[in-house]
Amino acid sequence: MDEVKTPEQNREEKKKLNIEAEYVAERISTMIGTYLGDKKIEFGDVAILFRNGSNMPQFRDALMKRGIPAESNKEKPLSLAYDVDFQ
Repeated sequence: MDEVKTPEQNREEKKKLNIEAEYVAERISTMIGTYLGDKKIEFGDVAILFRNGSNMPQFRDALMKRGIPAESNKEKPLSLAYDVDFQ
């Protein structure tokens, strides 16, 4: 059975999630345009994977705030949403 959280606990969780989303978005923004070996890192080279889609909006908003294009597709599994080659 899931634990019932107080409004204060919910606010604290949301605050922590927003801090995490901002941190991840900032790290990605510093990576874009740099090189990994001889490969320049571009927007399409980066993906954030989630166990479930409940946290996607906070991360999408943090990325978009920095001018990083972001999309989420909560309805489709990754293997169906994009051309993924599982090798």
